Amino acid sequence: MGQSVPQVSVLMTVYNGERYLAEAIDSILAQTFSDFEFIIVDDGSQDSSAKIIRDYAKRDERIYFLQLERNRGQAVALNRGLAKARGEFITRMDCDDISLPERLRKQVDYLQACPEIGVLGAWQENVDQDLRPLVLYELPERHAEIVFNHLISRPSIGGAVVMMRAEALVGIGGFDPQRQTARDWELFAKLSARTRLANLQECLYLYRRHERNMTKVRKQELLSDWEDYRKRWLNRLLGEREQAPAPQERFLRMRHSERFGLLEGLLLRRDVRRLVNGLIASETCVEADRAILRDFSAPFLESAAPRLWVKFKYWRRYRLGF
Repeated sequence: MGQSVPQVSVLMTVYNGERYLAEAIDSILAQTFSDFEFIIVDDGSQDSSAKIIRDYAKRDERIYFLQLERNRGQAVALNRGLAKARGEFITRMDCDDISLPERLRKQVDYLQACPEIGVLGAWQENVDQDLRPLVLYELPERHAEIVFNHLISRPSIGGAVVMMRAEALVGIGGFDPQRQTARDWELFAKLSARTRLANLQECLYLYRRHERNMTKVRKQELLSDWEDYRKRWLNRLLGEREQAPAPQERFLRMRHSERFGLLEGLLLRRDVRRLVNGLIASETCVEADRAILRDFSAPFLESAAPRLWVKFKYWRRYRLGF
């Protein structure tokens, strides 16, 4: 690599990824933004991955190749790459996915314009192994919406598509080598307590679904790990010293759009207010986020409201205008 300090460090780890590796590397090298270093860590691959990376590194000086002597796991490999990173901004690239050409430029432009944002994601599209579209994930835009949805509904900021300020990522100790499944989800939960999150409202990344994806191979383990962490996080925010099954159960039922009885509905509203207060008290959100959280949580509460209450609200709105 040259001596000038790049603005962005792109981290990629590879383990037996020869099938799609060239396409993934090409998608970074073809970015319209060029002030980056591309740190690729081979995590003890047994296939031709190392050779493919080495050949690319000979042709493009922005590529820095690290090779681990044996498979250590993605978090260890990422931390090895992070230790070499020099950029102001850190982002990732998975070895079987595609970054769209404007991805880095649009993320850098946004982070430069919004210094309060430390973690920036974007929409991503799931595609099949031949890059045919499957589903587009449209994620919430603002910090408070992302955190609330992360806790109540589903992870709301992508994994490899995210660009982070290096100081924020280093500040939480980098990637957790003890976490092998729900790593990204927990990482962004920790970052949300230190900095502001946002999502660009456009698709910048293609996530390739195939038979070796972790989300497919270890789906149940991943979901179980995330649910465990989510419960502990919710309990801290709610001020519960021990496991509190009632609020957890109500949030789970709300997530699945179940209808509540009148009394349970009132308890659910109390739980949401406690959660909002906990997010602000912990400084995960700020007081200015309260109105955003109230508006964002309203559809969840509406979907859980008793049917008769919903009918009454519609009648009141139609007859009385409010």
